[in-house]
Amino acid sequence: MSIADSWINIFGPDNKVKLVKKITEKTVAKKILWHKTTNGIAANIPGKLSMNFVESTGSALFGPRWVIFIVRDEAGKEILKVENQSVPGVGEQPSNLLLLVGGDPVVNAVNELYNLVQIDKVKGRIDRAIELLDNI
Repeated sequence: MSIADSWINIFGPDNKVKLVKKITEKTVAKKILWHKTTNGIAANIPGKLSMNFVESTGSALFGPRWVIFIVRDEAGKEILKVENQSVPGVGEQPSNLLLLVGGDPVVNAVNELYNLVQIDKVKGRIDRAIELLDNI
């Protein structure tokens, strides 16, 4: 466990949610750009942070989903790692009281970020197709 990860664990899930929401905010503002990788989706802020969603292949009905989200500092040390234990189509698999009363807030924040990145990915492909058609 890195020093950065130790600090986030000391401050609990609120700081983890705050970090993910800040990444979401910067993604909405187009200050963080995501790209497809061989095993998921990644973004890099040179000299500062790298972020990575590891995806499972999914099924024909549900498609891919994120299974791990990792944020690393400029030295490559893990700052945040979130694992998605949900089953597609079933929802969260509760393992404690926190999950029973509304889900893990960190996982929920990462879900919001992942959904935003997926929507931007589809929108980008549609915008590119429109642009190609406009140039015919």
